[in-house]
Amino acid sequence: MVIFKGMAAITNKRILLVVLGGFLLSVGACKGQQESESAETQEKQAKPVAPTAYQSDIFNQNPYGVPVDDYVEIFYQGQVAHWVRALAVDQQGQVWMGTNHYGVARHDGTQLQYFNEKDGLGNDRVNKILVDPQGVVWIATAGGVTQYEDGVFRNYTTKDGLADDGVYGMYLDKSGRLWFGTNQGVSYMENGKIYPFEVPKPEEENPNPSLSDNGVGDIFQDSKGQFWFSFDGYGITIYDGEEFRFLTTADGLQDNKAGGFYEDSKGGIWISSMLGGISRYADGAFEHFTKDGIVDGVETSGVYEDRKGDLWFAAEHQGVYRYNGETFELFNEKDGLLSQGIITFYEDDQDRFWLGGWKGLFRFDREAEKEGKPSFVAVTQDGGPWK
Repeated sequence: MVIFKGMAAITNKRILLVVLGGFLLSVGACKGQQESESAETQEKQAKPVAPTAYQSDIFNQNPYGVPVDDYVEIFYQGQVAHWVRALAVDQQGQVWMGTNHYGVARHDGTQLQYFNEKDGLGNDRVNKILVDPQGVVWIATAGGVTQYEDGVFRNYTTKDGLADDGVYGMYLDKSGRLWFGTNQGVSYMENGKIYPFEVPKPEEENPNPSLSDNGVGDIFQDSKGQFWFSFDGYGITIYDGEEFRFLTTADGLQDNKAGGFYEDSKGGIWISSMLGGISRYADGAFEHFTKDGIVDGVETSGVYEDRKGDLWFAAEHQGVYRYNGETFELFNEKDGLLSQGIITFYEDDQDRFWLGGWKGLFRFDREAEKEGKPSFVAVTQDGGPWK
């Protein structure tokens, strides 16, 4: 466990540009750090430090074995991590952040802590985090599913019944079952045991999956009790408890690389995607906001409805959109949002509105917006704002 107190150790260096947006973010490369230090080396370290950014030469490999063919500047010094991929807040109000290379970070109100594979995490690449009603934290990683309870990490893998150790989708249903979308299909956990769940995928002649022919990127249960599964390049499978049905581009779906699902308060299902932008599905029909030219940005992700009833989503290279039911409003650099690669949103019980993605962690400040000030602020390791 690494504890950070004080000034940032992540510096303004050039690092590998990881592919942005939607499902590809969920199934991309960088499976976690390969190199490990010996126990003797760790004992010799005077103080643990926060993870540092990496600099690699072009045409060489970065520390994770990924060929480097592009650079990108990280413009905000002191960030929590150069990618924050997942957000959750536990019952104690602690903020959990899943990162691309550094495992999970947690702020307990006083200090920022980093947990990685050496602490028991399944893998240092984290894709999803959720907290169940008992306060247990569940973390989907590229190396299995990790449970955090009473200060102890426990990892579940294919040895425990997972379809695959690469877990990208995770969902807690109305019955308390925990579902996992993996590189090789679907599994679920009930009463502490993991079971397989066979889900047929839509038939597509040219699916062109990003990573796996059987990859499931997101799982969701709607208000009618139906389960939705997004297949990598194949479209969507819907299960009503008895029968399976399918949604593909042939049925009006904007893109067979559907990324994620979110049901709004009016019962509409918002669907993000890798290549087709954002759409809403209700009463058997689609509204295509991107394809119809209402919003820009074909790679979309992180759909979320706040307490005011406004709908948010991220559009790569554009920023984040807010939809009040009638109009869309775009936020980006002019509003203080330093990233055009946001992928996750979370509004907690303390009215803190968090955003995570490329360049780290951000907050949305409603009071600043009312005063006509920049409404987004980058959250740094030492100064926050955390409270």
